[in-house]
Amino acid sequence: MHVNVHINEIYIWGAGHFGVLTALDCEQKGIKIAGFIDGNANQIKTRLGLPVLTFEQAQSPTNPSTSRERERERES
Repeated sequence: MHVNVHINEIYIWGAGHFGVLTALDCEQKGIKIAGFIDGNANQIKTRLGLPVLTFEQAQSPTNPSTSRERERERES
């Protein structure tokens, strides 16, 4: 079974060691990382030059990444 999914960018859950390894692996495979979601986002702020957000911040309509996705859904 082959599934073709087009994803522009993703968030990685967790900005610790394994989250960073996952981000690096994704980037090697051409997957664009929008940032990380982590419960300690207020302490970490950035990782690999990318934003670290709380779950609530990532869900916010003012978050540029999620705002773009919602716009695309409305256009479909």
